[in-house]
Amino acid sequence: MIILLVEDDEAIARGLEYSLQQEGFGFLHCSTLAAARHALANERPALVLLDIGLPDGSGYELCSAAKAQGASVIFLTACDDEGNVVMGLDMGADDYITKPFNILEVKARIKAIMRRAGKNATQETKAKVVEVGELRLDCEGRRVFIGTREINLTAKEFDVLEL
Repeated sequence: MIILLVEDDEAIARGLEYSLQQEGFGFLHCSTLAAARHALANERPALVLLDIGLPDGSGYELCSAAKAQGASVIFLTACDDEGNVVMGLDMGADDYITKPFNILEVKARIKAIMRRAGKNATQETKAKVVEVGELRLDCEGRRVFIGTREINLTAKEFDVLEL
């Protein structure tokens, strides 16, 4: 299962990436709305962790697109006033977590949403890794490595390599 994090704070993004990958989740990070739209269209994440305040727009703009593709959405934002919480949930978000947050709570809420969606988070998040010589293909995270160096591929290039 791939999680798309849309967050412009690099420190928060790195902490979430480390913690969620330790749980076996595939992880993509985008710091702008434009990059997130591209990732949403090409990577088809199962869950989107979405900040509201982004440098090039509002996370609200991405919520409906993510829901239309069948992704679950959790707003993860500093906007904690009641109006923003209600608006996010009314837009279809599955949950709303305010910063600062506890990473254990975030992981528990992700797993709860996956259970409600009928997915077994612990079973489906185990990364399938294929290794051939120095080539390592992380099928769930959609990442390719030669030795320790990550190779950047487009979605179509990855699909061809995976086949």
